[in-house]
Amino acid sequence: MQNINSVFTTTYKFGLLSSDTHLISKTDAETVQILKSIKQLNTTQLFRVLAIDYEFIHALTDDVFLSLKNKFQRLILIFNHPSDAIVPYLMKDCAPDEIIFKPQYTVQVFFEQDSILTEIQQNMTYLHLAGELNAEYENIKKELENKLDETRNDLISSRQKILDTNLRMEAMRRILYSITQESDLHRIETILNELVPASSKATWVKIVPSDLKSALETELKSQLNTTFKSFDFPQHFIFFIKGDQKAFKKDDLNLFSKITDIIAINYNRELNYNTLKRTENIVRKAFEEFNHPLAVINSNYEIVQSNSAFNQNQSEKGFCHEVLFNSKTPCVNCHLGTKYTTQMNDLVFDVYSNPIAIDNNPTKLWINLYKNKTEEHYFEQHLNQTVKMKELGIISSSIAHELNNPIGGVLSYLQLVQMDLPKDSPFLRDIQLMIDTTLRMKKIIEDLLVFSRSNNFKDVAIYDLYSLITESLSIHEIHFRNENIKIVQTQPDLSPQLQLSKSAFRDALHFIFSFYIEKMRLFRKTSSQKTGLIEVKISSTKTQTKSSSPVVSNYYVEFQGNCGFLNETEKSKDISLLALSKTLTDQSMHLEIAAPKENWISLKVIIPKSGN
Repeated sequence: MQNINSVFTTTYKFGLLSSDTHLISKTDAETVQILKSIKQLNTTQLFRVLAIDYEFIHALTDDVFLSLKNKFQRLILIFNHPSDAIVPYLMKDCAPDEIIFKPQYTVQVFFEQDSILTEIQQNMTYLHLAGELNAEYENIKKELENKLDETRNDLISSRQKILDTNLRMEAMRRILYSITQESDLHRIETILNELVPASSKATWVKIVPSDLKSALETELKSQLNTTFKSFDFPQHFIFFIKGDQKAFKKDDLNLFSKITDIIAINYNRELNYNTLKRTENIVRKAFEEFNHPLAVINSNYEIVQSNSAFNQNQSEKGFCHEVLFNSKTPCVNCHLGTKYTTQMNDLVFDVYSNPIAIDNNPTKLWINLYKNKTEEHYFEQHLNQTVKMKELGIISSSIAHELNNPIGGVLSYLQLVQMDLPKDSPFLRDIQLMIDTTLRMKKIIEDLLVFSRSNNFKDVAIYDLYSLITESLSIHEIHFRNENIKIVQTQPDLSPQLQLSKSAFRDALHFIFSFYIEKMRLFRKTSSQKTGLIEVKISSTKTQTKSSSPVVSNYYVEFQGNCGFLNETEKSKDISLLALSKTLTDQSMHLEIAAPKENWISLKVIIPKSGN
């Protein structure tokens, strides 16, 4: 068959090989060329469709027929009758495109075959186009497959890199976490030798002090065929060592650098922590061992922190005035942030109060230093009293000696006059009053002589305080009965054993009892009170020490009597009280005068333990 793309130069597209006039008459001569011999067929141009009458079929050999088949695009055989025999070779390799019978012949058969040929040509064109498209598709497919393979390979490579990165990050996380949990460099070195080889090319990690760096480098270069990289951090070097001569990769070096940074941070943190901890221990120890009471308090006087000298075996929680002084109210003269002096429970303290600032703490705090000035206070009072007593002793000695003899003569004369008067004399009562007044004057003069006596204690020894007071009360028992005064003495839990002068302490007790008897007499003149009462109580105060239980700092002997009121002027001018104060001062004791309630007078003898 001729190529479908051949160009026809003839005017006729169709040809008819026949000599049958009937067929020719049915043929359109303008469209179909009439051929009446095979020779004429050989010389003619190509036809798209060629029809051959039956009479020429037997004249054609198989070779000629095959050449016709190849020369003309469509071949139609026209038989006379269905019973006409078909030449065998027609159906062997080159079967005609169409077989018709003469009655069926029309020009239309050419157009039908031409239409079929056109359709075939179009199909061939489409097929060729499809082939080209398919080839292009195959090329595109191959390109896409190649690109897909490249993408797949890139993806696999990327996934591998991500996996390697994740493994490195996980290893880095484990390394960093393990390092931050340790503070010992030897332990850190062991951990690195366990974890670093799994995430890098390093096979050995070594941490050495800075002064051993050169020695290790020399040993590695001379004895081991290795590659190493060193990094420095405070006072040390870390070596990452590889088992061959190949250089470390960039990722490995970055990992080593980060590990070194973390070790340096951790090492500095540990150094700073140890320094801070040591400083904290020093400050805490100094705060705790300070021999004066220290307390950190807030604006409500609540204790935030205190030392052992402040606590005195009590809970450190509560208010400063409760713990230190067992008081329900703040200290007298308390002014936070300033220096002030306060006196509570016979204790005198200089308080140094300073504000302190603590970060992120909105509550304002003060640190108070309490310096016990009790002994200094009493010593100062003792010095002042000694000066006064010395001056008073000089004056009283002169006055007593000048008055003693005249008073003795007056008393003798009055007693003689009393003896000479009859018992019913109206002057006897006046004489008796004069004698009593003279005796009181004589007693005052004797009290004045106390200020001029020297301190010559010959009977100093260890005495039981409660026994001394009981003995002195028994001596004055008759006087108390005559004056209708009752004594209430409280038995202490533990009677103190003190070193003192028995005679001097008895003199002090004598002055105390004489004071109460005289005050009771005067009070009865202005009051309806008939029975007097004197209460005697022994007590003590205790101070907390650093390493042992509390020890006694002072002993107290307190006398309270319902003998009226004593104003401030009488405290400084009453001869009995002055003489009592002088006697106690000579024995390193102190006297405190107070009015605990209405018409009651309290005399408290303070006996410092340090003076015993």
